[in-house]
Amino acid sequence: MRHARRFVIPAALALLVLAAYGLSLRNGFVYDDNLTVVDNALIKDWRTWPDLFSRRYFLLAQEASYRPVVTLTYYLDYAVWGRNPAGFHLTNLLLHLAAVLLLYYFAAGVLRAPRVAAWAAALFATHPMLSEAVNAISFREDLLALVFMLAALLCLPMAQRGGRGRTWGVAAALLATALALLSKEMAVTLPILAMLVDAARGAPQWAPAVAGARPVASGGQRPRRGGETEKRSLSLYVGLFALSVAYLILRFGLLRASIEPQPLPAVGWPARLLTSAKITLANMLQMLWPADMSPDYRLTYATAGDLLGWAALGMVLLTLLGVLRLWRRQPLLALGPAWFFVALAPVSNLAALAQPKADRYLYVPAVGFCLFAPSLLHHLLGRRPAASPPGDSSAPRGAVPLPPAWLSRRLMPLLLLATLACYLPLSAARSAMWRDSVSLWRRAASSSRPTARALINFAYGSHERRSRDRAHHLFLRAALLEPRSAAAWSNLAYLMMERGRNDRAVILAARALRSDPTYALGHLNFGVLLERRGRLRGAIRRYLLSTALHPGYQGAYHNLGVVFGAIGQQTKALAALRHAQYLRRDHPATANLIADTLYRLGLHERALTAYRYVLALQPQDARVRQNVLFLERQFGRK
Repeated sequence: MRHARRFVIPAALALLVLAAYGLSLRNGFVYDDNLTVVDNALIKDWRTWPDLFSRRYFLLAQEASYRPVVTLTYYLDYAVWGRNPAGFHLTNLLLHLAAVLLLYYFAAGVLRAPRVAAWAAALFATHPMLSEAVNAISFREDLLALVFMLAALLCLPMAQRGGRGRTWGVAAALLATALALLSKEMAVTLPILAMLVDAARGAPQWAPAVAGARPVASGGQRPRRGGETEKRSLSLYVGLFALSVAYLILRFGLLRASIEPQPLPAVGWPARLLTSAKITLANMLQMLWPADMSPDYRLTYATAGDLLGWAALGMVLLTLLGVLRLWRRQPLLALGPAWFFVALAPVSNLAALAQPKADRYLYVPAVGFCLFAPSLLHHLLGRRPAASPPGDSSAPRGAVPLPPAWLSRRLMPLLLLATLACYLPLSAARSAMWRDSVSLWRRAASSSRPTARALINFAYGSHERRSRDRAHHLFLRAALLEPRSAAAWSNLAYLMMERGRNDRAVILAARALRSDPTYALGHLNFGVLLERRGRLRGAIRRYLLSTALHPGYQGAYHNLGVVFGAIGQQTKALAALRHAQYLRRDHPATANLIADTLYRLGLHERALTAYRYVLALQPQDARVRQNVLFLERQFGRK
């Protein structure tokens, strides 16, 4: 039976993952996927791999955070699947399955209750709050971080034992920790989580009762470990903390992004603390009851006099006190909520974030909830009182009566199966919602109180589907709803430009820049308008401003090269086009302009090489083929 369970439980968990997220395999590139995959020049050429370890990473990968392991998986996906989104979604699905299986083995080793571990992994496999991280290719960092964090925790027991295996255990634990840190910053909590797990691992007061094992000690006290084991554990913790500190120095010092996303609005510490409490409480409630899930995260920033913020802070503090009290009595049972709060701390907005709240932030903390829920049920329903001698009436008054044994054995599976029956269709529906940008944002934009962000993203999806009238209506609604939204006004200007109404477009573009003078895309669109009206010097100034505000805008450098070429400054044009090609090597229009510019400069042999490169990108381009043949005849080549 035990041998069969080794295969049955993982197979059942795999089926649950497939049932919950199998529909994601038919989804396309959605949301930020266009930046991180479709327009990511870094992943399309293996010769760029050294840029993973330099500041050029941020320009080429279109990332604001240093996460080279995530980008490396995009390299592999692109090498195998090209631009087929199904392959990228398959990788996400497999990573989620790996996290589920690792959670099962981790929980089984810590809790020493395989059934509880199986239920915990099943909840994690199907919980709807995790659907954003699984369905969005560009949010893969959460999946990778958890996979490596759980792998590191599974290596800890081997690293703490003596003998030959300890060296391999320490090496594996440190390697997994480094990979987790290079996947996402919130892995810095791993050393604290490791200490919590190790502290709770030796105190299984309730596990013997539910697993049928023998009690560990009278009074439920934790057995003392030998001095050598404690020394090995301490040295391992020091190594984990040192690795985390080294990563923080690398991330925020040596390899800091040139442009970090700015948290808005800027508030003082009291307001930030209350906002953090509101976010934490909302995350707790959504883990318990995953309702009102939407990619449009509504958040009202707290002020120092916000009564709801103070109430949220009080509830969070009471919960933390409850967890602390539970830890003193039942450390193993308190491990789940302790994990949740520790893992949530980096994204609780105590340190201001550009995106204060997101469903994907719950992927790692959700492990704590999924450990706690079945553990609590098993603790309450699985404990049986010791048999009393006949005629003994010494049972304490007011004691809560436990359900009959036959009911206890059936009630917990029924409750958890009912929960899975609710979670599974919700996760599957969320997977279907991530099919494309229109289906993702339609519900949020159609609500009674839509936000400008939801309307703008829905308009982007509509524009991709060639529904320009609907996109115009949505951008206009967003601009009226939030008059300071530079994105709404700038996109309205772009739509007017597409329709040939350049005078109206100029007015809207100027309105966008008055709303936010640092909006790089607004300067780019304004430059295009000025170029169309023949004001080339003004267009150059706008393009230069756009590149200064956002050095990764390939389109700004491309347009700059076009305008420099139009005014006869071919050397400057070539430099701008070279930079545009550096940002996106597979852009045929840029490559073609480089070849034309080289020819105008009299560099005919280099122009021939450039035209051949364009022909490799566009084999059906008759003009480029003709240019190649002409230059080959001129130089007597074939």
